[in-house]
Amino acid sequence: MDTKFVMVTSNNKKKTIMKYNKLSFTLSAILLFCVNLMMAQSSIRGTVTDSETGEAIPGANVVIIGTSEGTTADFDGNFTLTTDQGLPFKIEITSIGFSSQSIEVTSADQSIAVSMDPGESLEEIIVSASRRPQKLQEVPASVSLISSKDIENGAQELNPVRLLVNTPGVQIQQHSLNSINVEMRAGSGLFGTSTFPILDYRYLATPAADSFFSYSTGISNIDIAKIEVVRGANSAMYGPSVTSGVVHFLTKSAIDSPGSTLELTGGTMDTRGINFRHARSNESKTFGYKFNLNYQSGQDFSLDPQEDAGRIAGYSKTVSQPVIVNGQVANFQSQRILRNQGSLDPDGDNNPLAQEFKNVSANLHLEYRPNDDTEMVFSNGWSNFGGMFFNALGPGYTAGNDYWTQFRMQKGGLFAQAYYNYADGGDSSDPTFLYGTGLRQVADRSSVEAQIQYAWEAPSLLNTEFVVGADYRDTKSDSQNTLYGRYDDGKYQIFGAYVTANTDLTDNLKMTIAGRYDTFNYMDASGFSPRAALVWSPNPRHTFRASYNVGSFTPSALQMYIDFPLVNVAGPIPGLFGGMDIWLQGQTEDRPVNSNIMTALGELPSTTTGLPLAAVLALPAPPSLLPPGVPVGTNLGALTQAGIFAQLAGTASGAVLQAPLTTFFTSVFDPTFGGASTGSLYPYNLANSLGELLSGGTNLTPWDQTQAGANKADIGYARSLEVGYKGLWGDKLSVAVDLYTYSRSGFTAYQSISPTYALLGADPATDLTAAAAAQLTTFFSTNAQGQAAIQALTIGSVAPAFGIDPTDIVAVGTALATNPAFAGAIAANQPAVLSQTVATVAAGYTAAGTIFNDNASALYPVFGVNESVSSPNDGIIHAAAGYRRYTGTRSHFGTDVNLEYFATDNLTMYANASWLSQTSWIPGESNDDGLEFRSELQAPKFRARAGITYTGNKGLFTNIAYQHDDKIYGFEGVYTGWVPVKNLVDFSIGNRFDNFTLQLSATNLLNTPYRSFVNMPIIGRRVLMTARIDL
Repeated sequence: MDTKFVMVTSNNKKKTIMKYNKLSFTLSAILLFCVNLMMAQSSIRGTVTDSETGEAIPGANVVIIGTSEGTTADFDGNFTLTTDQGLPFKIEITSIGFSSQSIEVTSADQSIAVSMDPGESLEEIIVSASRRPQKLQEVPASVSLISSKDIENGAQELNPVRLLVNTPGVQIQQHSLNSINVEMRAGSGLFGTSTFPILDYRYLATPAADSFFSYSTGISNIDIAKIEVVRGANSAMYGPSVTSGVVHFLTKSAIDSPGSTLELTGGTMDTRGINFRHARSNESKTFGYKFNLNYQSGQDFSLDPQEDAGRIAGYSKTVSQPVIVNGQVANFQSQRILRNQGSLDPDGDNNPLAQEFKNVSANLHLEYRPNDDTEMVFSNGWSNFGGMFFNALGPGYTAGNDYWTQFRMQKGGLFAQAYYNYADGGDSSDPTFLYGTGLRQVADRSSVEAQIQYAWEAPSLLNTEFVVGADYRDTKSDSQNTLYGRYDDGKYQIFGAYVTANTDLTDNLKMTIAGRYDTFNYMDASGFSPRAALVWSPNPRHTFRASYNVGSFTPSALQMYIDFPLVNVAGPIPGLFGGMDIWLQGQTEDRPVNSNIMTALGELPSTTTGLPLAAVLALPAPPSLLPPGVPVGTNLGALTQAGIFAQLAGTASGAVLQAPLTTFFTSVFDPTFGGASTGSLYPYNLANSLGELLSGGTNLTPWDQTQAGANKADIGYARSLEVGYKGLWGDKLSVAVDLYTYSRSGFTAYQSISPTYALLGADPATDLTAAAAAQLTTFFSTNAQGQAAIQALTIGSVAPAFGIDPTDIVAVGTALATNPAFAGAIAANQPAVLSQTVATVAAGYTAAGTIFNDNASALYPVFGVNESVSSPNDGIIHAAAGYRRYTGTRSHFGTDVNLEYFATDNLTMYANASWLSQTSWIPGESNDDGLEFRSELQAPKFRARAGITYTGNKGLFTNIAYQHDDKIYGFEGVYTGWVPVKNLVDFSIGNRFDNFTLQLSATNLLNTPYRSFVNMPIIGRRVLMTARIDL
């Protein structure tokens, strides 16, 4: 298959952008033309009956596909539908307890007699579970389906990803109003996702990082035909890292769903949205086109200005272009300011976090369907976006343009597609950056993917269907050394091939066997992912299944090659040190750490237990304290000695002490104080304690020295065994139950890979003074010159009382020999004179300790680190962080239960619940699975959803939904901590008129404040009014 038409080289980026500008102009022109089209009015009539009994089905819903136009059958099963839609078009007939049917209407006088089979929605066709069309009841996986009707009747969302909030087993992380992540059974990540989000077979996660920036997808509510959710590992079909499940957004076909729809949204938080969809096809239904235009803007949820004041104060108030030295970011060097404080904080509240968002997108699709067996789709899209993202060490902001083009075709059993995605990551005027450093990350990235698949049947071999396929992914990044540093030219290519056999063992028992083999050019490894499943359907309404899946996963390109400062911990102190940051390292190689402790005072031996007193005296004195003529760089030790002599100069005692003190400092004084220290060094995990430090807390996560260092990347595996049931009871109650086990080995988690040391209980002034006094006391008590000095000082203080001139040596000598009282007084006063002399001299060290404490105490919480051997050697202290690979296997089991009760044709009630056997693994506890490090699913142990949907015959519809999540423990750097129990209510009410729908929706109706993780923005209520017009 020739895929050259989707290739866009770096030399053609500007041409690509120009083409998209022309596309925008063309789309606008088409819009102006199409909204003026006038359609003739038609009335169609028909009857709906039960295929088994022949009885009428009153209340059956008849809807024109792709629109909200419809009607219901009367008591006798008859219906009449009047519409402005141009012929031909398709209608869909549905009723509770019966399978849906679609019929093409080609003329107004067409005789429409619909005979419906029992079975409700169990006959729905999905494509995501096995990458081929299958009936919902026959799928060998746990699947949920969200239809366009579910979307229309539910609470309206500006971000379509939140439509998944009530889906069994799906965990929606509402980081902010504009930023949403989605996870399933593998647990919840923060910056990335183990779920595979796709739109019309195209992967939606950002190239290189595997991060799901929901605001950049350009998905439109009015263009979604359905959302298919497949739970569990599915690497055998979709490739590595699909270990949680698949979320597939499928849009409406231009040929099957023609028409024009305009949707206008407004609401609280200055929310505004405009969606426009236009689709047309020729009369023969062989060619169609559609385009979508989307606009969203509003205010975003943010932090609490009082509760989060310490954290906000630590965020950079400017954005700068990094200085690159030797292929790496030279942190703290003078940089060009790209965005100043006024740009980041326009309202002046000192909070630089983005509090507004704006997203714009457009896409164009061309469809060609010469016959029912062949279809080709060529699509292009563009989005311009800006929004927050969150990683383990704090928030960031990403912006820019995202361009994509896709071609896919299907002819019989052959399916092929190729697509190209390019994201520029913003420019210097609106860059991607982290608030922890204020440094721009150039995030220029692209990805080319291609897939080919062929399916055929072998009736003679137990009616087996075989599927073989292969796919290829090539991801490229150019960060200009701002993100990938020394590894900016790292390669990232994946090639995989797979085969599946679907066999009918009996009429009611089907077996699926699949396997996939992947190779990775970025590490010397390959992976195999098998899958096996049995599906037993004793009758059309009940299905039992069992499956075993193995999913492989590897690091993303970002996790593999990242090499840059993630957050600044302490800024430079002139004359002291160059600053301290957390340096994030990739997994291209093993990352051992140095045993010695790197501090602002220099490198200290690994045996150091506190602040060495010698290091206090070695600190360069602040220039402001240096006397005239004393060179900058003079340390506190030299300054202290000079100060002692200066203080004694011109005094009587100074004349006596000058010579002995000179001897003391030059020949006797031990500047190491025998290795004495002050305070104690406490090793801790900085990555998981940074949030505590930023908040002024002291509850630091302790460090186990056996955790030091990290290994290079390798393949990990997720293994899952699952049994499930899905069925329809009595035409009214749909039941689905899944039981599964899940184990994960070789996984990684963001962590510190070396300890940081806090200096606790240090009192350099007191301890330094005491240590200096001890040496002085010994000198003046045992050294002859020192003893003579103390005797001389004692004589000077006692002699006048006896009428003796202390300077008359002969008189003093005579008195000592002949006057016992005088000699006794000298002996009695010598200890006091010794003590006073020592105190006077040692006071200089009190001053030195105080100066040290005043200038260095801010560094006590981050006193030193064991640096990684691969950290830059640039005068900056780098706390090493990275993606640590666990050597053990983490296991748990869980269940998902979903109930849906169709009370009447107008009223549906649902409830679902998910439960996990374990969410936390702590080394040393009985259920730690032998893991050497702590691990968290970051998901509630129990979650429940319930709701009621009412759709009236005269256009009224309403929905109320309840969501409960147990508390979770977040284990993501600054977002480490307990998230409380969450109970939320969503509500919507609306009415459909002839071609117009008006709806009022409220998410978090009761305005219950919550955060997805601790220290994240506080989420509150948002109310939207939506008007949808079918033109």
